[in-house]
Amino acid sequence: MEGADRSFRIRVAALLDLYTVLGRTSRCLQDLQQLPWERQEHTKRLREELDSMTHALPSPAPATSRAAPLDSAAILSELQRADPEEMAERWPSLARYASDIDSSLVAEISAFSRALGKHCAKRGMGADRRGATKGSHNAKLLNAMEDVRTVADLRELRQSRSSGVLRFVDSAIQRLVARRIVPAGVPPASLRLAYQAIQDTREGLTNQELFKELWKASKTQPELQPFLSLISRLWLISPAESVVESMGSAVKEVFGAHRQLLHENAAKELIVRWNGPDMCSADGLILEVQRRHKFNFTRSAISITAATEGTVLARHKTKKCPRESFFYFNKTR
Repeated sequence: MEGADRSFRIRVAALLDLYTVLGRTSRCLQDLQQLPWERQEHTKRLREELDSMTHALPSPAPATSRAAPLDSAAILSELQRADPEEMAERWPSLARYASDIDSSLVAEISAFSRALGKHCAKRGMGADRRGATKGSHNAKLLNAMEDVRTVADLRELRQSRSSGVLRFVDSAIQRLVARRIVPAGVPPASLRLAYQAIQDTREGLTNQELFKELWKASKTQPELQPFLSLISRLWLISPAESVVESMGSAVKEVFGAHRQLLHENAAKELIVRWNGPDMCSADGLILEVQRRHKFNFTRSAISITAATEGTVLARHKTKKCPRESFFYFNKTR
């Protein structure tokens, strides 16, 4: 490698390592089962990994004479230069060109990775590209995340064998109320009943499975409902990015300029679009709406294409939509 080609390959190798780390974290954050404190841990780990990558880069040789004593910074620099194993671990692609990297390229890659880490930290706090955080509550939520987890981590509550833990949970709830993250606390009776119901479950259940057990128990013990409502709010307070993007698309469709929207029905439409069946499985729901509200949909003309069902649509209609049962309707009517 010589000249510009050599520098280009080194830069591409560094970008490949950096974007591999970013891509891995992005995939984790897209997981719909991730809870708020788990997503926070992933973003924290990303910043730490970017920082470790920056420090693993080879440092240039110190510009001091061999006889001059080394200060702490110079000693750290020497240690970094003498650790090729960490370089290979943090920068697997870049490490192949370690012997060809000059000090100017090291400085460039280091500055980029450091800037990337700072940008991730700012975005995690809800700052936009100008650094403003107006309208964002990310920092407020991050500062309260320990209390959020104390209240909403059902697995941790399941592992606590002493009911004295409820004092810590109640104190955390009160702090969340004071921070205006939740509107109100939970009655002590509901908290005690929830703790007992969780302790009665078998070991090894996930948070989601424990929530399902509480939900089933609430059918015969309605006192559990305040605690379940609080858990639901805390779990959904920081949804996955993919959920936000999908809901944003639904809002855009409902409020589209091409529609004649009755704004008083907008919230209901959003519920149907988000929770209702796919269009190819919505025949029963549409017929039930027509029956209840006596709608009469007519068309002046129907083309051959519209009147016949294509193979793609037919294939989709043979698949059962899991959201079809969310709305109750009788297909035989």
